[in-house]
Formats: sequence, C-alpha cells, structure tokens
Amino acid sequence: MTLVLVGSSISIMEEKVLSGGSPLYGRRTATIDLPPLALGDAQVFYPEDDADSVIQTWGVFGGTPYYLQALTPSASLSENVQSHVLSEHGVLHNEPEFLLRTEFGIREPQTYYTILRAIATGKREANEIADFAGIGSNALGSYLSKLRRLRLVERDIPVTANPNATRKSRYRLKEPLFRFWFGTSTGKKGNSHNLVTTPTNNSSGRRSQSTWGRCSRLSARTGFNR
Repeated sequence: MTLVLVGSSISIMEEKVLSGGSPLYGRRTATIDLPPLALGDAQVFYPEDDADSVIQTWGVFGGTPYYLQALTPSASLSENVQSHVLSEHGVLHNEPEFLLRTEFGIREPQTYYTILRAIATGKREANEIADFAGIGSNALGSYLSKLRRLRLVERDIPVTANPNATRKSRYRLKEPLFRFWFGTSTGKKGNSHNLVTTPTNNSSGRRSQSTWGRCSRLSARTGFNR
C-alpha cells in the first residue's frame, strides 16, 4: 500500500508528520516540496494577458495556486486586487496574518510583521532589518530562520562567500503577495482605498503614474521568485 500525505502547512508537515516524534518518522520514501508555479505557468490564470499586465499581476499574486484560484477571470487586475486583497472582505485580505498565526501558533506576530515590512520596503541587510524592527541582531537570526523555513524569506550571499561564515547576507521576500501586502498600506494597517488607480492621460499625453508602476518597482527591488 502506498500512502500519500499532502499538506500546505509547512510547520505541521515538518513537525507533526516528519519530525523525530511523529509516528511516520523514518518511514517516508520520498518528500516533494512543491514550489509556486513559475511565471510562464501562472500567467494562464491571470485575468489579462498583455505583457505589462502579466508582470503586474505576478507582482501581486505570484504563482501560488491558492492565490491564483481567488482571481476572477472576468475582472481586471485592479478589480481583482481591490476585491480580493484590499477589501476587508477579500479572501486574501488577511492572508499574511492568517498564515503567520497558523504556522507559528502565535496570536500577535507583530515582530514578524515588522521584519517582513522592513524587507518589503528595501531593507535587506541584517543590521537594517534589526534597526527597523527594534530588535537585537542576535535575536533577528531566529526570526529570519523561521521565516526562511516557511519559504517566505530567502537569503542571498556572494557566490564566492562561505554560507556558514559570511556576514554579507541580504534577505528578500520570495512571495509576491507578501511583498505587495507589506509594501503597501494594507500591511501597515492604513487606508487602502487609494491603492488602486486607473492610468489616465494628462495634458501632455503622458500616462500618469499608477499604483501598478509603484508595485512593479517594488517587486523588482525585492526580487522575483527564482
């Protein structure tokens, strides 16, 4: 008999199913860690298919199947963001908070929020993140380790550096939805009604700056999944 266990909670799968104290410890024959879909595969679920819209949609929803399932094909990207992310009734409005509480079993994961917001807004070195979060550098390592285990944060180091000794680590958010959520007022618990705008033409014929331009730059600064 072949038993296949599938779960989306990393902490439960690793600690309750695969760890030393679990009934199945030592009995598994294979482990498959499924990453989000790549851009080329995810874009078939996006509501718009022109190049700019595809990149902008990736910058918000990425390739996680659960997030792609929430998209309304008949609605525009801005409408999808407004109804599913920015609206307090949206299915993804509290996704980062829900995920952190579920995985870490904590009621007020404020320190994790602050660390993720720091990285989302361009603070990628450990001392910058620690200063922004108001915690010591030694304590930061434990938080980053948990976020990396959750596949939310990735550590980048110089190609010639020793990963166990270098102090030149830089961190980035892997999940586009978290970059968007923590990089905008949604993640700051501020007003969200001004986040979605429609590009318009001004008197000189140039398109005015929209939220999507800022979103694209935010995603580019913090890095796409790779």
